[in-house]
Amino acid sequence: MSGYIIGKPEQVLGFYDKEFKGAAPQTNYDEAMAAFDQIGVPETSLRGKKVVDAGCGPGVYTLVMADAYGAKVTAVDIESDCVDLTREMCKKRSLAVETKIDDVRNLTLPSDAYDTVVCVGVVYHTGVPLDCLRSFYRVLKSGGECYVSLIRRSLLTDTQYVLFNIYHRLPSLVQKLSYNMILGLAKIAVACSRKGGSRFHDVSVGVHTAIYCPFQQVEADEGWCNRLKEVGFVDVRKVRSWNIGGHQGLYYGRKP
Repeated sequence: MSGYIIGKPEQVLGFYDKEFKGAAPQTNYDEAMAAFDQIGVPETSLRGKKVVDAGCGPGVYTLVMADAYGAKVTAVDIESDCVDLTREMCKKRSLAVETKIDDVRNLTLPSDAYDTVVCVGVVYHTGVPLDCLRSFYRVLKSGGECYVSLIRRSLLTDTQYVLFNIYHRLPSLVQKLSYNMILGLAKIAVACSRKGGSRFHDVSVGVHTAIYCPFQQVEADEGWCNRLKEVGFVDVRKVRSWNIGGHQGLYYGRKP
C-alpha cells in the first residue's frame, strides 16, 4: 500500500470556515515567519514575483510572503471567513494583497499569469489532488514554479490510519466522549507549546492535527512526485520534510 485516505473529503468543506469564524486576525509576526521558514520555499521564488497563495487560510503565509519577501500575492480560499481575515490583516500592514474567494480545485484566476504558486496544508484535504495540481499548472507562466505541501507516509500517519479505523468502529457515545477528551488535551498542549520549545510545539500541533482534521490523503514521496509529473510539471522533487517523523513534505514542480 503506497498511500491511503483518512476520513472523508466532504467533511472538510465548511470546517475551517467554522474554525475561523469570528476569530481575530493572526498578528504574531515572528511566529508567522518561523512557521513559513520551516516550510522551505526559497526567497528567489518569491521576491518581486506574482505569487498565488492557494488556500491561504487565515493569511499568515500571505502576510510573510508579501511583507518579508516583497511578493505580489493573490490570496485565495474557499472559506469566506479565511479570506476576510487575510484581507483585514494585510490591510492593517498596508500591504497591497489581492484576496479572493476561490476553489483550489478549479481556480478562476487567469491562465499563464503567475510566477509561483504556494499551497500549504490544502491539497491533501480535497480528495482530488490532480484537479488541484492541474489548476495550479494552468495559472502558472511558462517557467513558473509550484510549491505544494503534502502528507507523506510515516510512522505517524500509519498509526493514525490504524487508530482512525478503530475509532470509527466504537459506539457513537464512546466516540464523542473520547474525541472531546483528546481534543481538549491537544488544545491545551498547543496553547502551552510556546513555553515548551519547538520540539514540544511540533508534537502538540501534530496531535491536534491528527485528532481534529476531518480528512487527509497520504502518499509516499514517489506517489506525490508522480502526480506532479502526470500533470506536466518537470524538475519534480521533494524539497524537504518537517514535523513529527517528517510526515509533512514540500514538493516542487516547474511548468516547462
